[in-house]
Amino acid sequence: MAADALAKATTLDEARARLAPLSDALVPKFLDANIPGLKGFVCTMKNARWVQRGDAVANPYLGKAMPTCGVPIKSGG
Repeated sequence: MAADALAKATTLDEARARLAPLSDALVPKFLDANIPGLKGFVCTMKNARWVQRGDAVANPYLGKAMPTCGVPIKSGG
């Protein structure tokens, strides 16, 4: 299971790599649920999606290197 693999990551880079498949599975469900305040973004450099609250991009894949790298996505599809 993707969540178990993420929990077993021993480095930040490994955790980021394991976050992507979990996010790919969950992002569409969160966005299609139209949860108030929840926004979807995609990191075009890593081709990975995530959801967060608020409009300011907080990229979990590139961390301090490029924390604001991301493009809003409107739907889970």
